Amino acid sequence: MSIRCCLIDDQPAVMELIEGYLTKMPGYEVVAKETDSLEAFRKFVADEIVADLTFMDIDMPRMNGIELGSKIKDMTSIIYLTAHRNYAPESYENGAIDYLVKPVSFQKFQSCIEKARQKLDAQEREAEKESIIFIPGSGRTKIRVNKPEIVRIQGASNYIWVITHEHHHLAYISMAQMASYLPKKNFVRIHKSHIINLAHVIQLDPNTVYMPENQELPISESFKKELAARIRPR
Repeated sequence: MSIRCCLIDDQPAVMELIEGYLTKMPGYEVVAKETDSLEAFRKFVADEIVADLTFMDIDMPRMNGIELGSKIKDMTSIIYLTAHRNYAPESYENGAIDYLVKPVSFQKFQSCIEKARQKLDAQEREAEKESIIFIPGSGRTKIRVNKPEIVRIQGASNYIWVITHEHHHLAYISMAQMASYLPKKNFVRIHKSHIINLAHVIQLDPNTVYMPENQELPISESFKKELAARIRPR
C-alpha cells in the first residue's frame, strides 16, 4: 500500500529533487505538487489533495509553511524542508515529523523517510487497536461510533455523514481527520467525498462500488490504484 505524498514549495527544482528521491524508494506515490501555498491550503480544505505525508517549504509567499502547517496538520503528516534553521521549534510545535535543512542529501532524506514510516505505522496500529471512537457532533456533543459498524463515510462541505446500518451520524470533522482514525486494512477512500468499509461492499466494477441501501458510489481515477491494491487476492 503506497504512502500518498504531497510536495509544496515555491521552487519547482526542489520538488523535482524530492520527487526523484521518492521514486528511488518503493511504497511512495506523489499525488500533488503545488508552488502556491495558499492554493495548496484551498485544495486540502476542499479534499482535492488527499495525502498521508506532505513535504513543505517554510519561506513561501502568500502563506508561509508554518502557518499552512498549523492549518493542515490534522489532514496530513508534515516534513519541513527549508533553508532556515531558526524555524525548527515552531515546526515541531506544529507536530512535524521532521525538519530538514536544504540542501537535502539522499542519505538524510532516507533517514527522515524511515522516521515518517515508523510514525505512520504507529498511527495505523493505534487505529486498528481502538474499536470505539468519539467524533464531534453538533455543539459540544461527542458521538460514539463502533468502527466495524461503519458502512461508509460521505463528505459534505464542512461536515461528514458517518453511516452505519442503523444510524446516519452528522459529524463536524474533515474527511482527512476521520480517515486518520480508521484502519487502512478495512477502510479505503474511493473519492474525495467517499470512504468505504471493505467489509460492507456488495459488489464493485471498474468505476462504481455498490454498498448497502442501494448506494452506488463513484470511484475517482486518483483512487483506483489504491482500491485495486486493497482488493487484490493475497
